[in-house]
Amino acid sequence: MLAAATDPVGDFLRSHPWVIAVTLPAFFVILGFAVLNFIGKVSGWAALAENYRAMAPFYGEKWRFQSARMRYLSNYNGCLTFGANEYGMYAAGWGPFRIGAAPLLVPWSELTVEKKSRWLFPGYEMRFRQCPDVYMWVRESLGDKMLRASSSQMVAGVRMAPPIG
Repeated sequence: MLAAATDPVGDFLRSHPWVIAVTLPAFFVILGFAVLNFIGKVSGWAALAENYRAMAPFYGEKWRFQSARMRYLSNYNGCLTFGANEYGMYAAGWGPFRIGAAPLLVPWSELTVEKKSRWLFPGYEMRFRQCPDVYMWVRESLGDKMLRASSSQMVAGVRMAPPIG
């Protein structure tokens, strides 16, 4: 005669269903934090945040739900806010994406901007003086808006605009 097999894990979970209701969402939240931090490190955003973290609220024109491409095939699709004013370029993730994309304010003097096409899409590639191995590529329409917003400002009678080329 065979003895009945016991299933202590299954018995425990059947008598305590709240364990799954608590641990499963916690697992996915922790996994999400880990993935967003990993993407921030791989893309170079974390390195940019070490050098160019925005320490105060940004005042200037902003464009929400924008996209950017960064190194190692990292794409931030529709989850970024960009801005520009006379002092520099602002970029930040929104909502949960802020975990791996802290707000940045990069002075124009720290940027090199070059017009480049990716695949068939014209855009601008930005390089950063403090992080030369990191680049950020944005579509031409967004780059043009940032250039207009930056060059429309005057500081002490001097027009401040990002370098092109």
